[in-house]
Amino acid sequence: MTQDVGAAIRSEREWLGLPPAMLAAQLGVTEQDMAALENGDLDPTDEQITALVELLGLSSPDRLRGAPVPAAPDLRLVCTRRSGPLTHEDIYHVLRFAELLSSRAAHRLTP
Repeated sequence: MTQDVGAAIRSEREWLGLPPAMLAAQLGVTEQDMAALENGDLDPTDEQITALVELLGLSSPDRLRGAPVPAAPDLRLVCTRRSGPLTHEDIYHVLRFAELLSSRAAHRLTP
């Protein structure tokens, strides 16, 4: 499971275009520890999971454990009713971007 979580951390970091050093600094770990987390050689703490969810703009910790990108039914409908068919990858990017925006808005509203 650790490798799956590590792969998810790397995948989400890369999706955002963040260099490992930048995420490591925001998380408060060394670059070596960041590499170990992404490689599955080091288990993230609960505090690190919470921070990663916020830093990566995820909707929940379950997203680092393989849960699919959540989407409102109307957004999925928009993605499937365009004039041309969207690929699964295109739909993923639309839903992931919506998740990122929703997460950022939720963090701003939290006192």
